[in-house]
Amino acid sequence: AFADVTHRPVGVLKTLIRKGVPPDLRPKVWLAISGAAAKKKVAPRAYYKRLQALPVDQAVRDQVDIDLGRTFPENARYANEQGQETLRRGLFAD
Repeated sequence: AFADVTHRPVGVLKTLIRKGVPPDLRPKVWLAISGAAAKKKVAPRAYYKRLQALPVDQAVRDQVDIDLGRTFPENARYANEQGQETLRRGLFAD
């Protein structure tokens, strides 16, 4: 997944990320570090469509299915199959 990253974190930034990014900052940090923000800025409407068109390996889908039950176990919204399906759709941009 990081093969397309144009900027990989180094030095202090890398250390800080490994120590943990506060939950409220994770979306912004991910967009910046992954290079997605730059791609989105160039073609904001086309960016999401391109993401949806990318194939997802079956191994990735299988791992997500394994992890869904462990994700947010304390959150009632995701505690049932309907909630987990909502999370799955969000992860795969379906």
